[in-house]
Amino acid sequence: MSNSLRASVDAASPHTSPPARLPLLDVLRGAAILGTLALLASDSGSEEASVSARTVDLYAHGSWLDQIAFRLENAISLRMEPVVSFGLLVFLFLLGVHLHRAGAFTATERGRRLRTRMAVWGLGLGIPFNAALTLGGEDFFFLGRYVAAPVVALGYIGLIGVVMDRGRLPTVLTRGLSSVGRTALSCYVLQNLLCMLACYGLGLGLAERLADEGPWWVMTLWAAVCALLVTASTLWLRRFSQGPLESVQRRALRR
Repeated sequence: MSNSLRASVDAASPHTSPPARLPLLDVLRGAAILGTLALLASDSGSEEASVSARTVDLYAHGSWLDQIAFRLENAISLRMEPVVSFGLLVFLFLLGVHLHRAGAFTATERGRRLRTRMAVWGLGLGIPFNAALTLGGEDFFFLGRYVAAPVVALGYIGLIGVVMDRGRLPTVLTRGLSSVGRTALSCYVLQNLLCMLACYGLGLGLAERLADEGPWWVMTLWAAVCALLVTASTLWLRRFSQGPLESVQRRALRR
């Protein structure tokens, strides 16, 4: 969902003059990348019981080609969510366009008012709604994932904007998140590659070797990957104006 919002904002960005554009967009992209990684890390333990022993063994000892074959054999079940949630993705895309054109990400009084409303309504309605659905059990899983979660996401976007408007975020944190945001596509691919090499058997195999060590190694890995992404993106942008994959994407779209 964050990718939909990002894509919509990017599509509309050329219509906004640079002086009026907040670094908020870059910070939000960076927070989305690192936040997604944090959610996956925190949820890794709960998913272990639902994964079959064959799948665990495949990723612990199988080759890369074996994993590709498995994904092709189960392509429908593994990639059904984008099909089911296509309507929601389109809605979020259009919502991102609307928010951008309404000035929600500009350094203006109107932008600050919109961000405050997003934070108040998004969190005020989304958090209690999401909590109620969570207490309701697995029967309300899809309602929480596809209805409550987008509302909470809008609240978080507004909250980050409000905090930035008041200058409450440390400059180092803002710059780090902004660097990751400006290279979001490259960082997204890199984080997947790093975690694959760290956890799968074709790399260090930490998932199997540290399976009985509790969740702390997962959070340590998350912190290490986040630090690497922030450092790498910051150093890269000192020499280049955009990330490597962003550059390839732009060249491809120009053809």
